[in-house]
This record gives sequence, C-alpha cells and structure tokens, in this order.
Amino acid sequence: MCTQFRLGMSQATRLVAISEQTKRDWVACGYPPQAIDVVHNGIDPGRYVRRTGRSELRRALGVPVEGLLVAYAGRLHPAKGVETLLEGFSLIARKRPSHLVLAGRAAIMPASGGGVRDYLGELRGLAGRLGIDRAITWIEHQRDIASLFSASDVTIVPSLWSEPFGRVVIESMACETPVVASRVGGISEILTGEFAEWTVKPGQPEELASRALAIAERSQADPRIGQRARAHVASFFSLDRMIDGVEHVLLGAVERFGMPSSLAAVPSRPH
Repeated sequence: MCTQFRLGMSQATRLVAISEQTKRDWVACGYPPQAIDVVHNGIDPGRYVRRTGRSELRRALGVPVEGLLVAYAGRLHPAKGVETLLEGFSLIARKRPSHLVLAGRAAIMPASGGGVRDYLGELRGLAGRLGIDRAITWIEHQRDIASLFSASDVTIVPSLWSEPFGRVVIESMACETPVVASRVGGISEILTGEFAEWTVKPGQPEELASRALAIAERSQADPRIGQRARAHVASFFSLDRMIDGVEHVLLGAVERFGMPSSLAAVPSRPH
C-alpha cells in the first residue's frame, strides 16, 4: 500500500473491505481483523439486463453473426492474464469457429529501457504469432457493456493473481452470460454453488479453453443457466444489498462510540 492509504486507513474507526480476500490482504498488512467488515460490491441489476436480437448486437460490434463469441472486458495489463486468454482462445478457435472481443485500454507502463511500454503492440504481436489476429476485435471502450455481454456466448476473466473482487463477473452474469474466471481473490466468493465449476486455475490456457467450450455447450443445452446466474447476482450482489451492508457498518460505528447522529433514525432495508 502507498503511504496515503496506510495513513488514511490507520486513522479509520472501521474499515470496509469489498471481499474476504481483501480483508485477508489488509490483515496481512497489519490491520486488526476485528476492525474490518466485509461488504461485497454490488450492481444495479436494472442496468445490466440481457439485450435481445443477438445477430443485430453482433453486427453493431462488427463481429461475425455465427460462431462462438468470447468476450473480455477490462484493462489490458499483464496481471489480468491477457496473454493466457489469447493462448487459450487460439485453442478454442482450433475446435470451432470463434471470435474474440477485447474491450479495454492498454495500461500505461514504463519500458525497461525507458519510455512507455507498447503493451498493446505486444498483445497484437502475440495474436499474430498464434494465428488468431483476424479472429479478434479490439475495442478501447464499450459504453454499453450489457450489449457486449448479451452478444457473447461466454465472458472470460483470466486474471493471474488476486482480484479484490471481480466486478465484470457479476455484470456478465446479470446479463445471463456465463463466465469462465480464474480462481483468485474475490472471484471465488462470487462463483459459488453450481457456478464454482466456472472457475479455473490461473495461467492455464488449456484448462481455460476446455472450460469455456464446455460451458458454452452446456448453456445451449440448459438455457435457464443464464437466468439462474442473474438470480444469483440479484440475491447476493445487488446495489441495495451493498448499500444496506455499508449502512449497517456506519450505524454500528456510531452506536459503538456513542456518537449522536440522525443516522440512527434511518430504517434499514431488509436484505
């Protein structure tokens, strides 16, 4: 942690972590576990709704209407496992006609010899060597992310190490699109129950490809799996649930320290 974070957090009465993994990380940095409450991130399910008209959505993205469509949304950074994704996608493309959409900007990183590293160029070069450059659409920014997820058969989150939470996972699930994600950080706290099988070991392109193909086939055989994924998000990772969790922490802190506050009169919404 930077000095600003350490100083600010050390003065806090309570700390709110967005996952159990984040809490463990903070405890490892010396913060007392009894001062940390976990409130998972949440989204408004009304903003992430499956769009209809998959063919039209794909045409709008400029991708093939037919075939398997794989989506990635997030920063292009080595920690995000984009190289693993490209290697895994090359294996997918050998099995069946497929296309990959990479939606995100490349992180700005220093080059070893000075200047700025051309990470996007490195990724494009790897795609060329793998022979999949023509099967990839690169999008710097996707404003309507729900349209991307709705057009796709599977979303992949291939992070190599600890994700504090994994917001893209719940956004895709809310749009009823299955997710294959690395078993790291807070992601394992999202993909529980029947969705635990959507997780893979990080840095393993073969396992990533195999699981993505299997899940895509299973979702065709069981169309309701997307509805169950959305229901899972609505139950455990909604915006209202997150707000209630933070409110509970704040009211608890006020009560614990005997601080008079009009907050005490605010009724909590049920989870």
